[in-house]
Amino acid sequence: MSKPKNYRFIVVDDEPIQLMMTKKIIHQIVANSEVETFYQPLTALEFIRQHYNFNHEDGEVVLLLDLHMPVMNGLQFLDLFKDFDNTLKERFKIFVVSFTSDESEIQAARNHPCVSGFYAKPFTKALLHDVLSKANIAVNLANN
Repeated sequence: MSKPKNYRFIVVDDEPIQLMMTKKIIHQIVANSEVETFYQPLTALEFIRQHYNFNHEDGEVVLLLDLHMPVMNGLQFLDLFKDFDNTLKERFKIFVVSFTSDESEIQAARNHPCVSGFYAKPFTKALLHDVLSKANIAVNLANN
């Protein structure tokens, strides 16, 4: 019997409550999910560089990214991520999840070559289902 597939998520948001709620929703919906959370975008980029650069057997990763964070915002994160090796970038589906109402920021995020979608917060179960659909990820639902 084959081992169940693990689904990997990375959440980058400077708000602890958002990180906690997003992680909880992912675990409620997606069986066998692994969720890494980061308050600092630079820490997340370093983790991605170290963990995913050489480990090609982990499969795809869904990355949920906030736009408004201190030190480095989500668009700056994306510009640094864009410079990663193509084989690493291809494994990631990045979705921006933000409270912003600034239309120029929304368009910049939507039009970024690394972004698969943009969503307004709050993060919900319905939003997660849409993210999974857009990422073409068929998952085993968690037993609630």
